Amino acid sequence: MIEQFNPFYCRLIDRSFIPLFGKIFISFLIGAFFLIPRLLFKNSYKSMIEDKSIILVLIIVVAFMSLYYATYVLKSLLRQMYNLMESEKANVFFQYYMRILRDKNFIFCGILFAVINTFIGIFLGVEAPYGSLLYITFLWGFFLAGFICGMGVLGIYAVLKLIHNYTKSEHLNLDFRAPDNAGGLQFIGNAILKFSLVIILTGILIAGYILFAPWSHGGLLQSLVKNSWILFPFIMAITITFSPIHDLSKVLIAFKNEKEAELSLAIKELEKKQTKESFTKIQEKIEQRKIVFKMKTIPLSKGSNSLLLLGNIASLLPGGLKIYDFVIKYIE
Repeated sequence: MIEQFNPFYCRLIDRSFIPLFGKIFISFLIGAFFLIPRLLFKNSYKSMIEDKSIILVLIIVVAFMSLYYATYVLKSLLRQMYNLMESEKANVFFQYYMRILRDKNFIFCGILFAVINTFIGIFLGVEAPYGSLLYITFLWGFFLAGFICGMGVLGIYAVLKLIHNYTKSEHLNLDFRAPDNAGGLQFIGNAILKFSLVIILTGILIAGYILFAPWSHGGLLQSLVKNSWILFPFIMAITITFSPIHDLSKVLIAFKNEKEAELSLAIKELEKKQTKESFTKIQEKIEQRKIVFKMKTIPLSKGSNSLLLLGNIASLLPGGLKIYDFVIKYIE
């Protein structure tokens, strides 16, 4: 069932000798679809730095690489989640999400966000003569960036729905003896962190472009649109981090409390028997209870919190540079 998940952009490199190089090549090729026309109509690398179109190239390339990486993580996540459920029940459960992650939905979301992103570029005012080939090239770059990010947004939606319903499934089999000390769910927490960090990385580039690119239109409404579009990726990163972690934490707390009560009751029942065999079983139950007591209710590895904090601090970088730039100009 879950092997059906193989989006069209992954099938492009299925037969490549080294898939990683194939993904890198495709990402740079998509970036070149904007870079080459941009250089053709204004043949100057210096001008790309001045109008910040070099950042737009980076957004396209990094966003596509991030999409490939997130898809790789999602494929691994689906396999592991599938293994925690009975195969027959899992097939039924995952059918809905395989329908969400179909090619036509990726393309629809990509086009939708591409159109929105292009109109936002028009609304903010591209720094190029209206209707010129350079102007159209910039809009093409916005379209490409929006298309890639739109496909990513569909993935975020699918992951949120998947984990929310997964934690509520009665067929989920948790194990208090799992090596991760989190009922066997830490792999989900680690995947969530990876999704969040790639979104933050792309969001930093988007924020940098919007903040530093020269826009020809100003005004209160334009400022509101700018700030909203800057915040959008970071809101997505926060949502895909804390919403699933909250769902996972709830199910782990409930499981831990239930197992604790079960073991406590079993120990009391065994104590009434006062036999040699019951004494041995009591010791076993006590050891099991210790394991349950030490269980984590937030399924993240030790270094994850620091990594997440680092990612959130990095998200402040574009804004910090903009403030610094403003202060320097004010002093001068």
